[in-house]
Amino acid sequence: MTSGLQAIRAAYMERPIKTRRASDCDLAEKISKLQSDNDGLKQRLALIESSMSSNIIVPDITPPHSYKKRKIIKRNNDQSLVIRTIYTRYQENNDNDGWLFSLGPREGNNLIIRNYIFEHCRLHQAKESEEDPVKYQFPPLEKKETDKRITCFFHSQKRKYRDTYNKTEEQKIDKREKSSRRSRLHRKWERRIDTYEKKKDHFVQTFGPEEECELLLEKSYMSEEDVGDRNEQGLTINYTALVPNWRSDRLAEFYKQLDSLREVTVLGSAPSERISKIVESSISRDVLDTLPTWGVEPTCKSE
Repeated sequence: MTSGLQAIRAAYMERPIKTRRASDCDLAEKISKLQSDNDGLKQRLALIESSMSSNIIVPDITPPHSYKKRKIIKRNNDQSLVIRTIYTRYQENNDNDGWLFSLGPREGNNLIIRNYIFEHCRLHQAKESEEDPVKYQFPPLEKKETDKRITCFFHSQKRKYRDTYNKTEEQKIDKREKSSRRSRLHRKWERRIDTYEKKKDHFVQTFGPEEECELLLEKSYMSEEDVGDRNEQGLTINYTALVPNWRSDRLAEFYKQLDSLREVTVLGSAPSERISKIVESSISRDVLDTLPTWGVEPTCKSE
């Protein structure tokens, strides 16, 4: 496969100068990326071939939350508030009629509500930007993010509806705690990525190559946190970090610096104490074998 790509590249670069375009450099970069991807495919193919000969099931070693491929749509609390306000206004003007949760967000009357919210978001943004409300249109990325936030709002309302009518009090508490853990983990993941991007040179020089550092920024490799004690005001005093047993001391220091080197700090509240607790990992040895050596305890890797 590599030789084929090299032949294509050579033929392309040797054609007459008058037919060459300004995108030659872009094409060369794409070919270089394809060659890099090809090396990864070769490793995967070798693993498949060895498993076929020994009847071993090959696990999916693709991390569920990719640092490179998954782009974060950042929180926008102001727009989320606007969406909720517009939806409430729609209900007030329509005898409290709202979403039909037996349908999808783009089905039946839900599509009418969705279009109503989107249009009023557009008018609100036009007013904020001091633009002509008739001519103003969302930029492509902002349009996509607004559309997604409306969908998220629909599903959050649907979950609240189901929680209200279909769950016992114990089930509601358990669901809230699980949702809270997921939210904390996601926010921690976003903060660490932001810190890494701002101080990438420091982490690369201190811990290892850029590719290895970014591989360990996957959300699935970070520890969840259980809420511990609360004070009289209901604020959390401490958390228990559920640290996977495969994590090395060096990787623990990597995550610790990602947290300690944050430029933004929360004012007006005391930091919560964090207690570490080693737990069994749900990640297979096959996946751990793909991680950088400095991030994994030697006893957790395959012989």
